[in-house]
Order: sequence, then C-alpha cells, then structure tokens
Amino acid sequence: MKRLLSTACLGLLLLARPVLAAPPALDAQLKDTAFQYEVLRYVYLWYIDDRFFIETAKATSFELWIRPVEPRTRDPGDESRHAEIWIPAAQIQLRLKLANYPVPELSRQIKSPGYRITRAAPLAAAPGPRENYAVITLDRDKIRAYLTDNRFRPQLPDAALRQRLLGAMREVAKLHPNFNPDVPQVFFLSTVSPVSGDLWVIWVNEKTAIRFGGEFGADEPDLLALLPLHTQLYDLKTHVVASLLETEGSTGFITKDWTGRILYQCFVLGERVDVPGSKLLPGVPPPPPPDPGH
Repeated sequence: MKRLLSTACLGLLLLARPVLAAPPALDAQLKDTAFQYEVLRYVYLWYIDDRFFIETAKATSFELWIRPVEPRTRDPGDESRHAEIWIPAAQIQLRLKLANYPVPELSRQIKSPGYRITRAAPLAAAPGPRENYAVITLDRDKIRAYLTDNRFRPQLPDAALRQRLLGAMREVAKLHPNFNPDVPQVFFLSTVSPVSGDLWVIWVNEKTAIRFGGEFGADEPDLLALLPLHTQLYDLKTHVVASLLETEGSTGFITKDWTGRILYQCFVLGERVDVPGSKLLPGVPPPPPPDPGH
C-alpha cells in the first residue's frame, strides 16, 4: 500500500512539473550571424558606452534573445514580419520589421531585403521571460574584435538616397524661411546601417539636426523617390537636454549623449554636402547628387 501511495505521489509530482515551451521558430535572416553582428554594431554606435564593457569585462559570451512578434493591427494585404530582440547585457530592446506590404496608390509592393530596426528602448528588465525567446549565444571576444575592427567603417548613402535626401532638405528649408540663400548651405550626412531605417543630417548653417526615416532598404531603387520620408527636426541651440525627464514627455528633444553620437556619425564618419542656398528655394530645380568622393 505504501509503495502504491509513493508511486501515486511521484506521478502527481511529474504531472505538476511545468512543461517548457519550445523556443519560437525564427526566420533564417534573424538567425544569420552576420545580421546579428550588424545589429550589435548599430547598438554599439548609438546606445552603449564604456560602462557596458566595464560591467561585462569578466563575461565570456553575450546573449541575444529573439522572438517573432505580431503588430496590434495590420492594413489589408500587409504581410510584413516583425521581431523583437532583447540584449540582456545592454538592457536594450529592439523592434524590427521585414517590410512586405502594398501601396495601392502606386500599385506597388514594398519589400525590404532584410529586417530593419524600427524602435530601440533601454529597459530596466527583460520584456518577457527567457523561455519565450530563441536564445543566441555569441562569443564576447569575437564581438569586441568585430566592433573594434568596424567602428570606423563608413557606409555612405548611395546616389539615389542622396538625391532623395536633397529633395527632402528643400522641404525642410521651407520650415526655415529666414536662411540666407546667398551663401552655400552646408550639410553633413550620417552613415547608413543595413539594419536601420534612420538617417541623420546636420544642417550646419541653421545648427539643426534632421532625422529622416523611411524604407531606405526597399529592393526597388526607383521606389525611393515615391515613398514618404518621416522627418523630425531638432534645433541644437534650444532642444538639447541632459535627460528626457526634463521634457515632460515631449518627443521634440534629444539628449546631450544622443547629440554627441549624431555629431560623430555625421562629422566623423559621414560626408559633407555643400548646396547653393538658392537651390533650396521653392521652384528651383534640385541640385544633382554630389560626387560620393567629394
């Protein structure tokens, strides 16, 4: 009888043991090591600093937690894929998108060749339990060597993107009607990342940082001229703060830390573009794209 009770109790304990869910299946692109390293390079350039390397000095590896996610709503015909990456060592959450959606007005399908980071947010804790992710372990020394070897590797906008940006700058100039059209207007373009849809421009004359966002990676270059660019301007004289906590929830400010990264991306790694001020006036044909070697 005791043996029977013992067996029954053991059976109940086994039944009560939680069943671990299998890690979520990932797209091949999300599992690609080169892609993962490029994501870390983006985070390295825009988010982490020396504290990250000090606090992880004794680590031998880093983890990436990756899972597919579903947006709250979808437009008809939208087959885009979405994913989330959590980097525990940096406490950074990334949201990514692999675009694949129709634009009925253009009778075209927008497809990006790879996942692009659409949002990055520092978080105090992981957005979900570890078992809900596919966990990728990467060698710390290899990552550090990659970041060190590639931190000065520029990736400048191509001719089509430059031309699109110059057209967008003319629209921005309308918001600065007092700029002097009789002097050259100096812009510095940031580098572009194959895993990001953002690009920054510094308008030196107006001391303004401009953030452009869009489907830069669309697989059909002619679409670039047709797709909208999301534009946000930051006056570097009045809209730079030590902490976003000072802004009471406003999204029209950037921090001193972020400003330094923008300036580094534009002035050190990026390229200078001089445009005659008159070319930015309404009704004047846009200038040709600058020589990449300029």
